[in-house]
Amino acid sequence: MAGAVDDRPATHVELFGEPAARLLCGYERYRTVDPDRAEKAIAGFLSPHRLTVHDEGGHFAAMGRVAEAGPVSLCLMSYGQEVAVDRPAQDDPYVAVLIPLRGQLLVRVDGTEFVATPRDHLAAVAQGDRVHLRWSKDSCVLTLRADRTALQTALLGLSPRAETAALKVDSAKLAGAQRQALIGAAATLMQAFDTCRPDQGLPRRLARRLSEHALSTMLLTISHNHTPAVYSPCEPVTSRNLRTVIDLVHGEDRAELTVGDLAAALGITTRALELAFRRELNTTPNAYLLRTRLDRAHEELQRADARDGTTVTAVAVKWGFANAGRFAKRYRQVFGVAPSEQLRTPHR
Repeated sequence: MAGAVDDRPATHVELFGEPAARLLCGYERYRTVDPDRAEKAIAGFLSPHRLTVHDEGGHFAAMGRVAEAGPVSLCLMSYGQEVAVDRPAQDDPYVAVLIPLRGQLLVRVDGTEFVATPRDHLAAVAQGDRVHLRWSKDSCVLTLRADRTALQTALLGLSPRAETAALKVDSAKLAGAQRQALIGAAATLMQAFDTCRPDQGLPRRLARRLSEHALSTMLLTISHNHTPAVYSPCEPVTSRNLRTVIDLVHGEDRAELTVGDLAAALGITTRALELAFRRELNTTPNAYLLRTRLDRAHEELQRADARDGTTVTAVAVKWGFANAGRFAKRYRQVFGVAPSEQLRTPHR
């Protein structure tokens, strides 16, 4: 029957090496026997929805644990009773992957329906789609949640053409290699959360790396409107292409371009541009930008006159050097004189 789930006990599967009850200990966000409180608590970190409890002699006991690594988080949830969750079509700021750890989860997304269990399928739930979920009473689900803006930013590293259209992820049933890759990303996060003390949080550098890994995995496994571009081969960067980039750098009248901008101008990834700079110039795009802008600042200070109001700080900021102290140190290392002395030197 549509909308029903099979409440027979599911075969026990430990996807993360531990029973679900032991995962993310110390990260509990809520625990309640009140459905209204559960609905409100969940809406605080996922999205507004309607929670319906199916009274069939069970005992409602909602529990949620949430651990965050920057724009990526893991949410472990259970209700203790069969429930339905209805989320209206809305512009949510995240994409979620639902990973059943116990029980069954019926998923209906805009007319497509399937059942996810610990042994077979996961569910990707994207922004903008109307969603109906039916949890069996023994269900426990881990949600891998990623901020949509962070996904868009990560996409630029995989496809510079991603700037042409906003990311739109497809809600879908995921199995096979897709399922394994996403479970792996969640497992890496889980291991880090369970190793670090919950009251201290993850070190910033670790959170950044973990979120980058999770975001890339989601973009490479869940279909979206940029999937063809991500997997299409890039044209090799020729010397002529590189000349175009160099002309763009030297054509700046102030520091505005980023390495991502330069790669996008050629329709390649930043990694491909880095390899081309290494091969042709034995440097990196960042280093080339830095040295070129330092030269431009030097030329401007040579021409300038302190009496007309020009300052070293203004010149430094114009050419992308926000820290005046570091600019002065680098300037002296390269040109053998402090930028303030250069500005005071009479012109001939």
